[in-house]
Amino acid sequence: MEVTNTTTHMIGVPGSYFRAMAVQDYSNYRTALAREFLQNSSDARSSKINFDLNSSTRMLTVTDDGLGMDRDTIFNKLLVLGGSHKLSGSVGGFGKAKELLFFSWDKYTIRTRDLLVEGSGAHFTILEDQDYVAGTTATIWFPENEDLFWLEYNIKAQLSTNQTNCKVFFNGEEVQPLRKGRLAKELEYTSRVNGVETTQPFAHIYLNKSQEDARVYVRLRGITMFTKELWATRKGQIIIEMQGESVDLFTSNRDGLKYEAQRKLDEVITELHSNCNSALRPKAIKVERYQGSGLIEVQSPEIKKQLNIVNKLVQQTTAHVNTASTPDELLEITQTSNRIKYFLQNQQQKIQQIAANKSVEEAKQEVVKALKAFNYQPDFIVKHTDKLAKNLDPATWSKSNLKLAIIWETVLKQILFNSGKELKFAIGWTVDNHEVFSEIYKLEDGTLSFLINPTSEHLSTRNFNFLVQEVTDMAFREVARMDHKSYNESFFETYQTLRRQSRLTDFGGIIKEALKAL
Repeated sequence: MEVTNTTTHMIGVPGSYFRAMAVQDYSNYRTALAREFLQNSSDARSSKINFDLNSSTRMLTVTDDGLGMDRDTIFNKLLVLGGSHKLSGSVGGFGKAKELLFFSWDKYTIRTRDLLVEGSGAHFTILEDQDYVAGTTATIWFPENEDLFWLEYNIKAQLSTNQTNCKVFFNGEEVQPLRKGRLAKELEYTSRVNGVETTQPFAHIYLNKSQEDARVYVRLRGITMFTKELWATRKGQIIIEMQGESVDLFTSNRDGLKYEAQRKLDEVITELHSNCNSALRPKAIKVERYQGSGLIEVQSPEIKKQLNIVNKLVQQTTAHVNTASTPDELLEITQTSNRIKYFLQNQQQKIQQIAANKSVEEAKQEVVKALKAFNYQPDFIVKHTDKLAKNLDPATWSKSNLKLAIIWETVLKQILFNSGKELKFAIGWTVDNHEVFSEIYKLEDGTLSFLINPTSEHLSTRNFNFLVQEVTDMAFREVARMDHKSYNESFFETYQTLRRQSRLTDFGGIIKEALKAL
């Protein structure tokens, strides 16, 4: 078929479209209007922002002393749908706000540096202005059907909920910031980035006790994005400062968070509803070191020597236990070896109680049970908040958790060996935060410990191959984290390099060999 007389067209957008969409897209477009102007000025490093609402002329003028904009920024970023050039550390970044700030109104002007923009809806012109303006001055004209009373009320309400590095004025009066108060709690959350599960800072919860309030203020770098209602008014204002980048956390209208982050925030709000004081109280973290044969050392012949020494001690102590005839003899035996003493000291009170009420034979069984648990030889670290469950305590742990500890150690040693790293380290549990699947923790003496969460649902499988895959993924991530504080591009390059270095390794076979001792 021959086609002739072709013409090219652009889709037309009527001026009324953007205002209609703004009303639908935002939970409250009036507070969002103030928020978006404020965040633009804040991202431009302004030290002073003026909001002037003139009811007689139906104009809102926002003036700041920030960096201003050049022609390229205006034409290709500010006044283009979806366009944004904001850098890391900015509050915004989606490029959606201009629909609300400018395109929704019958008329608007923007004066910045030596440029003047005049527009209406989606149509605008850019002119050169001989009068240079430091910063940016934006003016929008509201239609007759816009209720200016509620507009003023919502703008002032929004401006009073922030705490930024710049002074904010409304109609000539300085707006006092909502100060965040004391830090009550720090939160983390786990998400999958480029196929790798990452644990990142999520939010800091602050409490300002200056007045009663029934709302929770969710902010980013001091600017309130949205609020959540609590069931009852409480003494003090709760402010949740989100940690991270706007585009990673928030939906495009910034009235809510993306799925994983929103799920975590809902958990926090639910906890605040049920027991606010408990939700604001940080849990005390305990880090316990169970002394064994020492640190794990990659490529060290000394480790076998240490293991043999400890194995011999275990065998000797077990033999002595079986010869004990009184509780006193039994207690004396449990205190003979410094290397084993720590593992048995928690058993001693139990031994006394059993021996007093029942028999020495039952006490012997308790000691032998502890010695069997000691089959894991190196030092072991446990990071937790609540009382440690018996099946997680290295002195009484279950066989499945002993197996997991050996798998975790074996995989880490192999990855480090494949990468050519020589390192002394410890392993252990991290059970202080259910969101954390694994982490690197530096002990007080500077020792690196690789911790895994045995309560993670990812490790609850009975399928050996799947378990190996999950543990291996966590180990690769934590070894890559040794040299990187954040999950940036450099981290992912290191992660992929470690993967390539171990591509020929049969982790399943190596683990099965390590587990033969069980």
